[in-house]
Parts: sequence; C-alpha cells; structure tokens
Amino acid sequence: MKLRLRTILMLTACLMVLGLAALVVGCGDGETTTTAAPTTTAVAPTTTEGATETTVEAPAATSGTMVVKGKVDDPKTLTVDDLKAMNVATITAEHPKMGPTEYTGVLVKDIMEAVGAQSDATTLVMGATDGFMGQVDISELDADSMISISDDGKLNAVMPGQTGKAWVSDIISLDFQ
Repeated sequence: MKLRLRTILMLTACLMVLGLAALVVGCGDGETTTTAAPTTTAVAPTTTEGATETTVEAPAATSGTMVVKGKVDDPKTLTVDDLKAMNVATITAEHPKMGPTEYTGVLVKDIMEAVGAQSDATTLVMGATDGFMGQVDISELDADSMISISDDGKLNAVMPGQTGKAWVSDIISLDFQ
C-alpha cells in the first residue's frame, strides 16, 4: 500500500512539473514584438471656470530648446537664441554644492511674463533631457531664480535658496501647474 501511495505521489508531482513546463513554454513564442511610437498632436486650449490649460506638441528632447506649457496664456518653445533675445541678466548665486557661482540667463519672472503665466499656477515643474523632473513652489522662487544658458548651450535652473533637486540641469520643459 505504501509503495502504491508513493508511486501515485511521484506521478502527481511529475505531472505537475510537466504542466508547469508546458505553461511556461506556451506563454511566449520567442519573437520580439515592436510597436510604432504614438503620434502626438496639438490640442486647442480649453477653458474651465476661468482657467485656461493648454497642451502643445513637444519637440524631441534636445539641449538648448525648452517647451513652456501648462497654465500659461501663450505656450511657447524657446531656444537659446530666443532666450538671448530676452532680458538677459548675470547674477552670482549660492549653488548648494559649488558655492557662489556666476550665471547668465533669463530670470524666471521674465519668462513667466513672456508666456503669460496664470495667477492660479502654483508649481513650476522642470523637465530635463535625462527624464529628471524637479519642481518648486512658485511662491518660493527667489527674485534671482533664472534659467541660465551654459557655454555649451544647455539650459539650467538657477534656484537660490532651494535644494539641489530644484537646480535642474539641461532643461527641456517648464510646466506651470
């Protein structure tokens, strides 16, 4: 009787292993499937109870080009040349890791004015080419907060009084939320 019970248990275990193996093999055919990237289209502005939210088509993430979007009246894509045509300032700011450093660029308040940042925007989210997203409360921006233009054409956040995470490097987007 013990031999028969042991045989039944062994057969059951073997069948379970074979069943699992068949399940694993049946789940994939070894082929790689690729899908095309989704296309993007611009969306017209919509109005909801006094606030205008606009979505713009974003160009490829490239250094020296920055999409300004969100709660703004005039969403734009700004290049280094566009920024250089604005009111360029040079400041010395205390970088969290590098200490006092000189920066040249455009003050965030001037960018906000140029795009018509809406009064109900409370947060600025900055996106970088590497996918990093930094954010700051607009009410906590220093008067000298700026988007600096580096010698290699990259746009970098200069955020005096903020932690290192707010000092986003190689910015490609500003989203006023």
